[in-house]
Amino acid sequence: MASASNDHTVQVWNAASGDNVYIYPGHSAQVNGVAWSPVGTRIVSASDDNTVQVWNARDGSHLLTYHNLVNCVAWSPDGQLIASGSDDYTAQVWDARNGNLLPRYAHHRGAVRSIAWSPDGTRIASGSNDYTVQVWDARNGNLLLTYNGHSNNVRAVAWSPDGQLIISASDDDTVQAWDAHNGGFLFTSYGNSSAAQTAAWSSDGGLIASGGYDTAVQVWSPA
Repeated sequence: MASASNDHTVQVWNAASGDNVYIYPGHSAQVNGVAWSPVGTRIVSASDDNTVQVWNARDGSHLLTYHNLVNCVAWSPDGQLIASGSDDYTAQVWDARNGNLLPRYAHHRGAVRSIAWSPDGTRIASGSNDYTVQVWDARNGNLLLTYNGHSNNVRAVAWSPDGQLIISASDDDTVQAWDAHNGGFLFTSYGNSSAAQTAAWSSDGGLIASGGYDTAVQVWSPA
């Protein structure tokens, strides 16, 4: 597992034993996000030092630096691209091999706090301090739909494994589920008693976990 910290490091550790494997020291400010490549050979980390860094997951050796102030990062399902969200109200897609910028998405009106690829790699969902989640075409950055169900900053977004639904977690204390194709609202979970900061589907789509400022993680059934 990899964890990002305000101490400017990313640490990789054994998930079974908790033993530290190594510490990645490449950043000079707090690290806001970290994500493994789909095949587990690379890690990307985003920091307040205005860099996104890609490095070897086996030994921590540096591979690539992309310069931008980024809050969140996510690999495409094929491991070829990385999407990132920034305080400058934009999301960007760039080549994970050479750092070349591809689509730049600029429809949000607040900092982009969360980003996620659809399972088939064709769409991206981005959550923002403008209280919206926007779904857009990963190839050209065209806006496909806007979800307006939240009344505060959106901190996390996650696609269901079949790509049909999206859950979004917000500072409005809710996790909401909605249709990924038309934005139709499905249900709200109020399990976390304060701002919901993160949410994730189980690999089979049968359960959802969400965490908030109430220091609890709730596991619940979307059924």
